This record gives sequence, C-alpha cells and structure tokens, in this order.
Amino acid sequence: DSKFSISEAISTLDAAGLNTPTNIDERGTKRVLSAWAKAAKGQRKNFVMMSSIGVQRRGQMPFPILNACGVLDAKASAEEALKADAAAAGYSYTVVRPGQLFGGPYDNNYYLGTLFQLDKDADTQDVQVAPGDTLVGDTLRSTLAEVIAQLLECGSAQNCDFSVVNVAGASPAVDQLQQRLSSLSA
Repeated sequence: DSKFSISEAISTLDAAGLNTPTNIDERGTKRVLSAWAKAAKGQRKNFVMMSSIGVQRRGQMPFPILNACGVLDAKASAEEALKADAAAAGYSYTVVRPGQLFGGPYDNNYYLGTLFQLDKDADTQDVQVAPGDTLVGDTLRSTLAEVIAQLLECGSAQNCDFSVVNVAGASPAVDQLQQRLSSLSA
C-alpha cells in the first residue's frame, strides 16, 4: 500500500536541507539572527521581518488550507524567535504581515499569480494597516516594498506586528503612509 503523505514528503525534504517552510522561514530566520549578532558585535538596533497574514489564525478558515505544508507554522516559529532574540538582546523589531502578494516581478513560474501576471487595478492601490493579524486581502509587492522602506527610514511601528493589504482607493502619499505606520505603535 503506497499512499503519498505530504507530511512525510516535507520531513524528507527538511532532512535534506531543501527549500521547505521549516528550512527557509524557521531555521533561516534563526541563522540570520545568529549571523547578525556575530557581525554587529552587540550593536543591533532594529529588525524588520516580512511574514504573512494568517500566522496567528492558522486554525481559522481559509488559513488551514494555506498551512497544509506548514508555511504558517514555520513563519510563527520565526516570529517568536525574532521576538525572543530582540527581547534578550535589547533591539527593536517589526513584523509585517502582507496578504497574498500581487504584481510584478513575474519571475516565479511555480506560482499561479505570477504565471498569469495577476495584478491589482488602478482603483485598488490604497494601503490599509492594522495591528496584529486581523486583515484579509491581497498586497501589491510594490506596496510591501514601500511599507518596509518607510519602516526602516522612519523607525515607526517598533516592537509590534501588523497586517498590510491594498484596498479600494488611490495610492497614499508618503506622508500619509508614514502617519498610518506611526499610528501602529501608539
């Protein structure tokens, strides 16, 4: 009787050190934190991590489907490792949780969104942010890049985690986005 088992397949890939959620998100984050500690020699200030909507809602639909291979579990472990390391070492952190990523570049040919070059229309460019893991929706890659750049430039939303999605409306001006991000740590 030879039934295929996803959990056994993932375990085999994990053991081989291949591209799995555990190896990339969980172990990868721990390795980056360790390397950063060694390279910084105690001078760490701020770490911004990109995670995913659904990490804190893994048991609620539709997130169990998205977590079938353990992606959200591994991201949750990575988030916890970051928070513990930040507390122990005295630096600030921010966890950004985007929705499903849309927009270019379209070079990942293993994902339907890039195969079909899915994008948001011109009327869905506004940015909504909310503390924790509360939003549902999609996030443009360009929006995510701008959010992370603003976090690094302005130092807002420190020691917190939040969700970010695109919603109906025009893209916000930089000062509007900065104000929204600043409100997260208030």
